[in-house]
Amino acid sequence: MSEGLSDEAIVKEIVEKNFFQYPTEKSITRMAKACIKRLHALEDDSLVSAIASQPTDVAKQICLYAMMKQSRLIREFMLTVFP
Repeated sequence: MSEGLSDEAIVKEIVEKNFFQYPTEKSITRMAKACIKRLHALEDDSLVSAIASQPTDVAKQICLYAMMKQSRLIREFMLTVFP
């Protein structure tokens, strides 16, 4: 995404190179689209590029934040369990 590729091009590359190591293309495509939705939910290009360039611990925290922004259930769970 930080290189300016379209969502379709990103999904195509993920499927071709099987980055997620899934057994079927259908599941790879579904997961890739879900991840792209989460990245779009961040609404911040610097956070998206940080996922790719920062240490794994930082990237995991950003991904959790993206999941919280996208899913009300996850957001409410995190705010209830970890006040």
